[in-house]
Amino acid sequence: MNSPAWTSPADIGPPRIRFARSDDASAAAQLEAENLGPDAWPFGLVAQGVAGEVPTTQWWVAQDSSDHGSPDQDGADQDGADRYGADRYGADQDGAARGELCGHAVVSVVAEIAELQRISVTPAQRRTGLATALLAAVATYSATHGAERLLLEVRVDNEAARAFYAARGFVELARRARYYTDGAEAVVMELKLIRPTGNPAGAR
Repeated sequence: MNSPAWTSPADIGPPRIRFARSDDASAAAQLEAENLGPDAWPFGLVAQGVAGEVPTTQWWVAQDSSDHGSPDQDGADQDGADRYGADRYGADQDGAARGELCGHAVVSVVAEIAELQRISVTPAQRRTGLATALLAAVATYSATHGAERLLLEVRVDNEAARAFYAARGFVELARRARYYTDGAEAVVMELKLIRPTGNPAGAR
């Protein structure tokens, strides 16, 4: 199997990825509605999630900002945290909010299983590497918190998304009939995780 196609941080551009916080609720709910349509979560659930009130669940947001500096370009260890690039993404927890949200991701980690519940970016940020960066943050966070596998569901008719995940090391595991609100089938995909050494940024 080919190595996952994690994008170089030099390709990511201005948006910065950080842990979500309670004042992101309205913008995150708007991202849900615009990017996920009928499958979007209601505002109340989003508000609880970004505030850290949903057990086992962690949210990230990508913030469009052109003045937060360049990503760290230090060397990478492909067998550790840098395998997913999350030492460079998902670490900016304390900076002041600047710019609009342009993407988000949500994962739930329970014992050795992590489930990618959400990952989306705005149309303007598609094919820029931002979705890969969000996925990188999720993967390292999950591995750091004890997960051995990262699971997700994707619509069977979403060939672009399925190809995106396959290129990053996910393989098809199962299918779930009539999983989505419109009756579409879901493809369950899995990524084997490697626990990073040390304490990579993005873990808390």
